[in-house]
Amino acid sequence: MQKLMNANLFHLRKNKLFLITIASMLAFNLVNVLNGVRQIKQAMGEFGYTLDHYFFGFLPLAGLFICSFTCLFQGTEYSDGTLRNKLMVGHTRTRTYLAAFLTNSIAAVAIMVVAFLINLVGVPTLGWLKMSVFELITYCIASFLMAIAWAALFTALCMLISNKAYSVAICLLAWLAITFIGSYLYNALCEPEMQAGAIITANGIQMSEPILNPEYIGGFKRQVYEYLADFFPSSQGIAMSHLDAAHPIRMMLNSVLLTVIITISGLKAFCRKDIK
Repeated sequence: MQKLMNANLFHLRKNKLFLITIASMLAFNLVNVLNGVRQIKQAMGEFGYTLDHYFFGFLPLAGLFICSFTCLFQGTEYSDGTLRNKLMVGHTRTRTYLAAFLTNSIAAVAIMVVAFLINLVGVPTLGWLKMSVFELITYCIASFLMAIAWAALFTALCMLISNKAYSVAICLLAWLAITFIGSYLYNALCEPEMQAGAIITANGIQMSEPILNPEYIGGFKRQVYEYLADFFPSSQGIAMSHLDAAHPIRMMLNSVLLTVIITISGLKAFCRKDIK
């Protein structure tokens, strides 16, 4: 296991795809934060935006960066015959799979760390974060665990799909599907219970008493939606990007649970896979 990890990490440090992913994340976050700086300089500070509103803004797309890297990095294991060679020299499938998962998880966390660090360029204009130290640490840990859950998913798919092109396509589709579900859950929970009524008269639109919002989700169904929103990494990222994580501890536990389920399932399937 140690030899596999050393080889994987050495390959990771030298891998151009990893450097490109890091550079892409740097550029994306830099543009996002500098856009906030531009708004402040254009006398838009009355909206009260601080660095907090941009610091976690990249999280909804974090899965895409992790997906792109993992697919292309792990895909070469099959296309170059590296995976088969590892098994032929005596490494077990369990150790090979876990080494791949740990390597991709380290890469995912590194991408997140770089993203957080580059956000600090906005400190001179936007000021330091207004959230408490405890909230900052909680959000960061939840973000790292979310990234590891993404890495677990894409590692499983790449280890089980031999064709590199197919694995890339399926991973992207998986990211899109999970992101769509997460976005739907978050938006559904954001619907207010009451909405302002409006009556069109000869004098124009006049406001009336608030009325019940038919799109509002309440009762037991809302509890289910809230749990699912804290379960999927996509909706976790959306909530944290809006500084609206109501249950960050539950998010962490769900990320750990999701990672364990995916890793165990992927490992069992990989041990039965016919590798040519």
